[in-house]
Amino acid sequence: MSGRRVIALLGRPDAPTDAVEEYCRYLGEALLAEDFDLIIERVAWSESGWRSAASSLRHRAQGWRGAWVLVQYTASAWSARSFPLRFPQVLKILKAAGVRLGVVFHDVEPYAGKRAIDVVRRRAQLRVMRTALRLSDAAVFTVPLQKNSWVKHDPRKGYFIPVGANLPTSTDANSRQAFRRAEN
Repeated sequence: MSGRRVIALLGRPDAPTDAVEEYCRYLGEALLAEDFDLIIERVAWSESGWRSAASSLRHRAQGWRGAWVLVQYTASAWSARSFPLRFPQVLKILKAAGVRLGVVFHDVEPYAGKRAIDVVRRRAQLRVMRTALRLSDAAVFTVPLQKNSWVKHDPRKGYFIPVGANLPTSTDANSRQAFRRAEN
C-alpha cells in the first residue's frame, strides 16, 4: 500500500447483491487515482451479535487512528428490522479510537409508511441519523441537502456527492455547472 488509507465500514450485507459494497469498490478504484487506498471492512453484528461485533470493532479501530473511516449508512445494514439504534455505538467506538469519521448516507430519508410501527421506525431512524450527523467529522449525502427533509440547514460538514440515478448525464459529467444544477 503506497497511498493514504481510507476505511469503508459496512454493516450487514444486502442479498443477493450488495449495492453499498459495489459503490465502495467503485469508490476505491476512483480513490486510487488520488493516492488513497480504500479498504472495505464490515461490522459482523448479524453473524456474531452486537457485543462481539463491538469488541472486534474496538480492537480493529485501534489500528485506524488518524485514518478516515467512511461508515456506510442504510437502516437495514445496521438492524434486522430497520431500527438502527446501535449505529451510534459504532460511531462512538470509532471516535474513541481517534479516527476521522465520515458517514455516507445512502438512505437519506427515513422509511415511509402509515402504520404505527412505521411511525415508530421513522422516529428511531431520524434520531439515529441526526446523532450520526452530529458525531461525524463529515457527512456525505446522495441527494442535495436542500431536498433532505430532516437536515434543517446546510451543515458545514455535509456534502452532496451524487450516486447512481443522481449522477449528471454523460454530456454534463465533466461540468461543474452540472453538479450545481443537480444541487438545486
